[in-house]
Amino acid sequence: MVVKMAKLTENMTETSREVVLTEKANVVGNRGNSSVTRMTGEKLKVLIDLHAKGLSFRKIARELGVNHKTIGYWCRKLGLKPNYTRRSARSDLDKEINKIISLYEQGLSTKSIAEMFNVSPPTIYLRLKKAGIKLRSRGVRGRREEALKYIINRLSMNGAMFTSNLARELMEKYKYGRAYSEQTIRLLVRRGFIKSVFVRHGRSTKSRLSSVLQGIIGKRIVWIDDNGLAEFLTSRLQLNIESSRPIKKAVTHLLRSCGVPENVIEKLRQLYVKSRS
Repeated sequence: MVVKMAKLTENMTETSREVVLTEKANVVGNRGNSSVTRMTGEKLKVLIDLHAKGLSFRKIARELGVNHKTIGYWCRKLGLKPNYTRRSARSDLDKEINKIISLYEQGLSTKSIAEMFNVSPPTIYLRLKKAGIKLRSRGVRGRREEALKYIINRLSMNGAMFTSNLARELMEKYKYGRAYSEQTIRLLVRRGFIKSVFVRHGRSTKSRLSSVLQGIIGKRIVWIDDNGLAEFLTSRLQLNIESSRPIKKAVTHLLRSCGVPENVIEKLRQLYVKSRS
């Protein structure tokens, strides 16, 4: 009898808590903050329900289509604490190690496997390592390092390339998105392994230069060796013997203002002088 009364009291307490949270969600949802975080009273009710099921803030955010910081904000308002992985979930992995190994050998990432077992990717990684499995490079970091080497090799072979073309190659080879591909290229620029320049129209650029610059204007170029950039520009700029001196001077001035190295501009000038003589 005592046990039944205890269970009944526990159920009533839980029900009361849900009612209070739902009422609180309605109150908070009707305040001005809801317009900032884009969370209505109905969404807050769903948030409470998902949290009760043990979902993390990030998973709740994906379910509701909002940023995880937004979920964190409203959970704090509602007095909801983060759902951390249960110890029992981690201990259950030892029983499922053969299945985990099988999934990993089929090509699934540690992140994908972790989501299946409701644990973190490092937990899966450590279990596989402990089991003596030969591990692939860790997720994005490993693939990115491969991509960085690929970029260096491509620029060493080609001398220079448009960032857009190089990013397209990364998208096809590594299944990256465009934004991530361009971000990977910029990482090498920041590290100082490659150089970059964006060829833009200047305010004084005249229409007569459009035919000369149409191959490079409005594009970003990356390279390693300055000689490679000089050859790249020579092959794309229509600077020939028929071009007038003012046009050539305007082109070199524009390239200089965009940040093209002076030794590259001088090489272009020497090529023109050589072709004229």
